Amino acid sequence: MSDFTFLLKHKDITVLKFIFDEKYQIKTLVNVYNANHTPVGILNNYTLSATDGLQYWWSHRTIPASRNNLENKLELLDIKNTSELLHKSFGLSLTDHYWIMPESTELKWHDINYYENDFSDNIGKLLFDNINQLPDNFNYNSPDNSSDGNLQKKWAIDESGVRVLIKGGDVFSPQEAFNEVIASKVFELLNIPHANYKLLEAKEKKVFYSVTPNFTSENIEFINANHIMASFPPAKQNINKYEYFISCCEESGIKRELFEKDLVSMFFVDYILGNKDRHYRNFGFLRDSETLEWKGLAPVFDTGNSLFEGLADIDLHDNYFTDSINIEAKPFASNQQEQLNLIPFKKYCSDLRLDKLEGIYSFVDNLLEKNYRMSSDRKQMVNRLLRERIEYAKRLLLPMN
Repeated sequence: MSDFTFLLKHKDITVLKFIFDEKYQIKTLVNVYNANHTPVGILNNYTLSATDGLQYWWSHRTIPASRNNLENKLELLDIKNTSELLHKSFGLSLTDHYWIMPESTELKWHDINYYENDFSDNIGKLLFDNINQLPDNFNYNSPDNSSDGNLQKKWAIDESGVRVLIKGGDVFSPQEAFNEVIASKVFELLNIPHANYKLLEAKEKKVFYSVTPNFTSENIEFINANHIMASFPPAKQNINKYEYFISCCEESGIKRELFEKDLVSMFFVDYILGNKDRHYRNFGFLRDSETLEWKGLAPVFDTGNSLFEGLADIDLHDNYFTDSINIEAKPFASNQQEQLNLIPFKKYCSDLRLDKLEGIYSFVDNLLEKNYRMSSDRKQMVNRLLRERIEYAKRLLLPMN
């Protein structure tokens, strides 16, 4: 069993000792050496024991089982599950600075982390391409083993040495990659910190990808909001879920004045774009991994599920489906209108220069023109509805409202 005893490390700080079972699920948390550097939401998880909290954290570090065609890829690798796959790359990621090490070894963060060291593209190619045979000397050393989300994703190192995330799209609903680029442009024009997305076309596969540089670094890591909320009971039905979230952040040591303006601005633009999938795992906070100092809200990323993505072309002409009360929202309310009513957007967004968005319409036209899988009618309606929502947002910010 000693072969299955591991140390969880935070850079070179030994955080705790645990034991894997034969399926690489965490069986026992043996000892905690540094509680302060333990991943957020493990030791003080509201509903789970420390061992189960560690397993919950570990399981959310792996590729989700719902990833398209994942089962066939694992079978080709002769691997039981994504937990075993993650174990093969020491649990490393390009999101934070945690990793695992067999107790009997002596490895250093500097020698293996993906910020300073190259990594293999074998896993990325396997997850993206229809590979039926593995190359010789297949290399598991990749941050792709810890990539979250259902869409295909892979990390790469561009010609300037920057780590970039390439995110796939759906051939049958090819709007998400374009939405990422449009949202990125909107956030840019409004001077809101964001991940900068570009469009990439794989012509041989007739599919589009979005590409964005990593916003973490050797010293700054990302902690998603879900880990913050794991330490607290679910919000009761009769309280403002937005204010409850703020209070949980403050109790976790993140000062309100450090992030609230950026948070509200993000949700206000989400309202404009009709983003239906801003859940607790695709926004969060930046933290210095050595001092544990919170730096503020992370740049906005993952806005692909917006601009009526998934809605049938014919329904774009029906006000019922495009009304904010009928557009899904997360995480504070079930629809966009109710969520907007919960956030103090007039307090924090009155200085947003929405007039700077005048150029977005020609940008959207030119961008969507490249999408040959999108009907002309849909392209026109998406741009028209975006204009309507921007104009309505301007009225919302007028002093008399």
